[in-house]
Amino acid sequence: MPIVSSSPETSRPETLIGELARTVSALRRLGCADRSFVIELLHRVIAKHIYACGIWAVFESDAFDNRDHVHRGQPGQDASGRFIPRWHRNQGDLRLDCSHGHDSRQLGGWYFLPCSLRREVIFGPYDEHPLTGMPYLMVSRVAPLFDGHRCIGAVGLDVALDHLPHLASVNTSRGPASVQEDSAEDVLQRGHCFLSPAGDLLFAGPRARHLLTADGTTRLPAPLLNALRTAIARGITHHQCPWIADGRRLRASFMLHPHREHWVLSLEDARQPVAAQTAGCALLSPRETEVLGWVEEG
Repeated sequence: MPIVSSSPETSRPETLIGELARTVSALRRLGCADRSFVIELLHRVIAKHIYACGIWAVFESDAFDNRDHVHRGQPGQDASGRFIPRWHRNQGDLRLDCSHGHDSRQLGGWYFLPCSLRREVIFGPYDEHPLTGMPYLMVSRVAPLFDGHRCIGAVGLDVALDHLPHLASVNTSRGPASVQEDSAEDVLQRGHCFLSPAGDLLFAGPRARHLLTADGTTRLPAPLLNALRTAIARGITHHQCPWIADGRRLRASFMLHPHREHWVLSLEDARQPVAAQTAGCALLSPRETEVLGWVEEG
């Protein structure tokens, strides 16, 4: 069950996507609805953040400049001219494509939920394969776009969890001053690690390693190991439990990788509001979304 966390507004680096959303919205308010400029802006952002697998903007039909019919079939636009650009590294080099799945209530939770909640969210991990054919687990940080009080779309940044070990090896070769791996964890506000079914740490990002292995061990702490064993014994692929580290209450979420044999453990602050979405199933109804919003507000 992918985890959806709402993100408070702060001035820390993890507001990268929130700042991008505000920039694009401001440009439209100033009458600078230039599609090529937005495409170039997205390119500049992802080029500076090698941990990002993709960055995108999805606008509702005719919501960007009311000129979809002029841009039919152009790069970053679909056959109707709807503005949905996505830069990605799926084949290694940066390429401009269109977003996929945003019109599907089953596949487009990363788009529909932030628009419904009207706030920035961290969505995932979710299976990327139905969207682009890539066998990755993805986590997306997404911020809605507004025209006044009307939500007209969203912008988001995608991180493939499968790439984190490679990024870690690249950073190690660059020396201890490298910040790229930390940047991925900062943007997602989570620590992630890969686990064998026996509970051995196959990989752990610096945040996750700090929260799990203060004594230097390479095995899960007993309470989390028991939680993993419970999930395996019950034949379930998703499991959550509380965890306390550094005096902080955390949420530990286990997920069996849909294309690998290892498990993925996500660790985040338990104070972050959370809504569970079952992969491959319909999203919340409008009424359920409304109730969820009120629950999150207390």
